[in-house]
Amino acid sequence: GTVDSGHQCLRGRNEVIMLRRLDEANKRRALRILCGECETYDALYGKPHDAGDKPAWPGADQIDQLRRLGYEPSVFTLEPGEYVHINKGRLHAFRKALPAPGQPEEYCVSVAWD
Repeated sequence: GTVDSGHQCLRGRNEVIMLRRLDEANKRRALRILCGECETYDALYGKPHDAGDKPAWPGADQIDQLRRLGYEPSVFTLEPGEYVHINKGRLHAFRKALPAPGQPEEYCVSVAWD
């Protein structure tokens, strides 16, 4: 089975995309949209840090497509000290937030657990 998980941002900022809970067929459909042309990446059952091609971070057009399908994507940024609880079965992704133009890059520290 799946379990709830959490993500705590300690330093820097993390961008997050999270979908509502979906059945298997809709998870696969959502991942086809999110992974775009990176067809060999198994975001559902592969290890998240395996070597190989990874899809680009989803753009606004992909998020809009997910909204039209009723997948209710939540797109937000975790600031230092913020925490998000992720209910079991919800597809989600994190990445280090890019600094604003002209701002220095900051290293990012976060903790995730199941």
